[in-house]
Amino acid sequence: MCYYWNNKTNESQWTKPKILRADEDLELAEDPSLVKPSPRMAATQHRTPRVPRSPEEAARVLQGMFRLFRARSRAVEQAKRVFEKLFDLDTRAFYYWNNNTNSAQWNKPAILRGADDIPVASEEPNLHKPSPRPELLEQEQEQQHGHQEQLEA
Repeated sequence: MCYYWNNKTNESQWTKPKILRADEDLELAEDPSLVKPSPRMAATQHRTPRVPRSPEEAARVLQGMFRLFRARSRAVEQAKRVFEKLFDLDTRAFYYWNNNTNSAQWNKPAILRGADDIPVASEEPNLHKPSPRPELLEQEQEQQHGHQEQLEA
C-alpha cells in the first residue's frame, strides 16, 4: 500500500494530499535511502514499553490484560449470536444481518475484525433477511420520484 510523505512537515499520511489533482499522482520512491516511515511506523515510534516497578504492578497489568481479553472474547461471542453472514447473489458480495434490529449492512461489524468473522449462514438467498441493496434501491427510487414531482410542480 502506498502512502505520502510531506518533506516540509516530515509527516506521512495514507490519503492523497489535496494539493494533487485527482488525475495527478507522484512517482514511487525507488531508492531505499529515500523511503520515509509509513503512517503505521510513525504511530508506533512514539510508544515506550511499560516496565512494571514491582511484581504487584506486573500482576495488575497482566490481570488487566486478561480481563480485557476475556471481555473482548465475550463481546465477539455475543456479536456472533446477533449477526448472520449472508450472500447477495445480485452483487456477489457478503452482508451481515442483525437479528436484534432486523437490518442488514455491507460492512462487517467492527467487533468481528480479522479472524473473528462469522461463517456463512446459508448459500441460498433469504427473502426474510434481504441484503442492504434492495433498501438502497427503494430509497433511490423514492428520491427520484420526489425529485420528479418537484420538477412537475
